[in-house]
Amino acid sequence: MPDGQVDEKIIQTVNAAFSENLVESVHGIFRATRVFLMSFPELDAFGPRENAEYCGNLFVTDVGRSPVWPGASGSRRVFAYLNASLPNLAELRKKIHASPHAYCIFLRGADEAMLRDWQSPNVVVEGEAVCLAQAFRDCHAVLSYGGAGFISASLLAGKPLVFYVRHLEAYLSAKQVAKLGAGILPTPQSPSALIASLDQMLSNKSFTEAAQSFARKYREHSVQEAATRVVAAALQICKVPAPD
Repeated sequence: MPDGQVDEKIIQTVNAAFSENLVESVHGIFRATRVFLMSFPELDAFGPRENAEYCGNLFVTDVGRSPVWPGASGSRRVFAYLNASLPNLAELRKKIHASPHAYCIFLRGADEAMLRDWQSPNVVVEGEAVCLAQAFRDCHAVLSYGGAGFISASLLAGKPLVFYVRHLEAYLSAKQVAKLGAGILPTPQSPSALIASLDQMLSNKSFTEAAQSFARKYREHSVQEAATRVVAAALQICKVPAPD
């Protein structure tokens, strides 16, 4: 289908859904009556924005396997959410194995051989999703490659983060968390810098205090209410009755 026909189809579809403020071009779709951002003002790298309604992120924390922690008595606990495609993982594994801390690691995308390599007396590694609510409850710090929903869930649980990022979006979010004092974005992004940052975080309570301050500020945040709020606004604009 030629581009012009595609544009016309989009315009017709949008105008069929909205009885007012009809658009004449595709870019007109973005002249929104209301703007919702699924984020928090402090985590918006381009904000806070005066004309946006911040709803907080959507995330799920109550599914997955219960986390299992190494039995090292008195160790500080680190929950790590990593991906098998991250660079320098073999070096990071060696650094973590030599660390005095106890790690529960969800290593997304890892095969059986990689999972076996990661297991050690101070590490329990999982290839399947871990229940985040339980992991956040039990840990003292979080190591993660980012993701807006995951970051928000960690902060709302009062847990600070060290970031090992791959993409621009995660980098921008990590910078915002670092500004809050609730996270560290190591430079360079090397295994040695990551471990040093975790050591710093676990020996300095200010990072946890900053994360807990964020959690207290947004303790009323509800994922369900955020989604309902946006859907209700869309239905109202479309003049569609809300379901009972």
